[in-house]
Amino acid sequence: MNTIPMNATCKNIAHQAIYDWANKELGNGTIMDIGSELGFGLRHLSSRDRHVIGLDIQFDELVFSKTYDRPHENEQYVCADGMVIPFSDGFCGGLCMVNVLHLVHDPIQILKECWRILSPHGLLIVTIPTDYNLPDNWRIPSEKEYFKTVLKKVFSSVEFPQKNHTDKEDAIAQRQGEFGLLTAICRKTIFP
Repeated sequence: MNTIPMNATCKNIAHQAIYDWANKELGNGTIMDIGSELGFGLRHLSSRDRHVIGLDIQFDELVFSKTYDRPHENEQYVCADGMVIPFSDGFCGGLCMVNVLHLVHDPIQILKECWRILSPHGLLIVTIPTDYNLPDNWRIPSEKEYFKTVLKKVFSSVEFPQKNHTDKEDAIAQRQGEFGLLTAICRKTIFP
């Protein structure tokens, strides 16, 4: 018999906090949620000033996402593998990838695809779990150091939101730490 972890609700709250925070960080234009699954993040990222794309390899989850809750008119659903994203170079102004990177067989390849489809100075917000869902090899020397090393192989600009108890905008750092999540911001920079 499967049981639901006691912290499942807390994880959902943390994911919601990440998407709400990402919504403020990302600009207008085309935004993609890679590994969108059931579309939870799409609802938080949608606005009339954005075209939001949910990309997932699982067709059934995309169908559920599209039919479960009436989608926003500016949402699009694409069934594709993140290793070969079917969009042109510089297509997206921003990307979200929440709890996906540690699951793929080649994290560098998916990050290369993210870099490729981001517009110049585009932003990738990527989150990994730090709890039992994270593979052991991602813990050496620490979750943050391994994560940073992987991201730096593709993105030269990698930042981690910091806790700042005087600034409510930095609440994401506190929420993710409480619930076993680690978020990074990667900026596409093009050097002359």
